[in-house]
Amino acid sequence: MAVRLLRPLWLWLAKRFRPLSASERGRKAEREAALYLRRRGYRILAQNLRTPFGEIDLVAEKDEVIAITEVKARSSEEFGTPIATKG
Repeated sequence: MAVRLLRPLWLWLAKRFRPLSASERGRKAEREAALYLRRRGYRILAQNLRTPFGEIDLVAEKDEVIAITEVKARSSEEFGTPIATKG
């Protein structure tokens, strides 16, 4: 009986606290980066903008300056820092 009662709780916990996939981690990092820029006075003009050359994660503007932003997120620095991935 106790097992039947605990199963819904276990399923909820497993779903709630499962590790994020790489794409989920990337989307979360992009949301956090956009929030960071907004709090510093930037206006987000575009997110995930597709171009013939690839995708631009964030395009923001502040004081007539356009910032084109590539967002990188890592779960650890085992294979280097995010900045190290840009050559």
